[in-house]
Amino acid sequence: MVEGDRELEGWACFDTWDFAGALGHFEAASAADPGSPGPHYGRGRALERLGREAEARAAFLAAEDLDPEAYPRPLSLDYATLDAAVEDALASLPEEVRAALANVPVFAEPFPDDSLAEEGLPPDLLGLYSGTPPSAVSHLDPLPEGSTIHLYTGNLAHECADEDDLVRQIALTVFHEVGHHLGYDEDAMDRIEAAWEEEDEEGYEPPSARSPSR
Repeated sequence: MVEGDRELEGWACFDTWDFAGALGHFEAASAADPGSPGPHYGRGRALERLGREAEARAAFLAAEDLDPEAYPRPLSLDYATLDAAVEDALASLPEEVRAALANVPVFAEPFPDDSLAEEGLPPDLLGLYSGTPPSAVSHLDPLPEGSTIHLYTGNLAHECADEDDLVRQIALTVFHEVGHHLGYDEDAMDRIEAAWEEEDEEGYEPPSARSPSR
């Protein structure tokens, strides 16, 4: 099996939550071509999911050294940075979304629990709404008691270039998780999220003036 195939096999294993299998393929690809950054980055992703954090950091640094533009090291998040980012992100959401989230706790966890694999969810999930399905309640009411939002900080760290980007991505993730409850369909949410991306250079602008699809 050639190096490129090994790397692809590694990501195929990763996507099915087989992190040990993914690591084996990435290590083989890295050994075959030490100058390729992709296998080093893949090794890091598998290692961090296996709880081998020091080795993961070394792998991410190796990938960054080889191609810093395509493989920057994941954003470093301490509790204070994350807490401030969550607070800023929730404050930036439209009033309608903030009202729906009244009394809904937001939990930050490093990564999704492996049990979510049985639900067909991907391991690089950024966030998850848990509780009464939004489709089962009126969009005019707050989310039901017992509802929670989970943010997966380890995955978010790979999607964000800096703290401003982290705030934006958390807001997008929370909005997407509660969007159906508010009456937004997938097309509406995709349009809003695409608009946020387009507005990056001009500054973040939450969709408070946009109306959901009923």
